[in-house]
Amino acid sequence: MNVPIALVVEDNAIERELVAGLLEEFYVAAIPCESAEKALRVLEGAGENVSMLLTDTHLPGKIDGVELAHYAAEQYPNVHLVVTSGRVPRRQLPDGAKFFKSRGLRWTCCARPNVCVPNSRLLTSCNAEQHARRRSA
Repeated sequence: MNVPIALVVEDNAIERELVAGLLEEFYVAAIPCESAEKALRVLEGAGENVSMLLTDTHLPGKIDGVELAHYAAEQYPNVHLVVTSGRVPRRQLPDGAKFFKSRGLRWTCCARPNVCVPNSRLLTSCNAEQHARRRSA
């Protein structure tokens, strides 16, 4: 059985490990990365096997999450992109990318033991096209 692989790119260690753990509960192999530079190294070595890239927009280093998402979209078009931030990014996201605006990540425990999910009232989702329409309005 092939297990999907997801890169979790987040500078906050607690949030990075929570998201990675949540994905692994659903049989997704998560590779946590604290920076876009580390994620790029993983993509260069195993990009064809990565199914999803989940990245925060604000990351330490020279590359931010939006730039990382554009690189992944260009080089690995089959990778599903999820971008998160407390603020809507000023730059356009790649086509097909999903954006989740978080207002302080809070977690709600599910009925399943040891599984927590983001509180749905604190996250709103829109796709890249909706994001672009909001920016141009």
